[in-house]
Amino acid sequence: MIYLVYVSSATKLFSEAELVELLRQARARNSHSGITGMLLYSNGNFIQVIEGEETIVLALHQNLMRQRNPVVLHCTHVQAEI
Repeated sequence: MIYLVYVSSATKLFSEAELVELLRQARARNSHSGITGMLLYSNGNFIQVIEGEETIVLALHQNLMRQRNPVVLHCTHVQAEI
């Protein structure tokens, strides 16, 4: 299991309704993939923590790299809770 922390900037400011829809979509997709994490948004900037199985997190990261211009702050292996 790994977790990855990154920051990115939106190409436009998001309305509250757009953020709610983004969250809804991400929860559905991430739940299906076994991804957990946190997403923060402020004034067009995102910081996100994603956690899950290494192959899935890295595949998600590659997808994000194509969509945005994220800057990875930290990526590390974590020991799963017993």
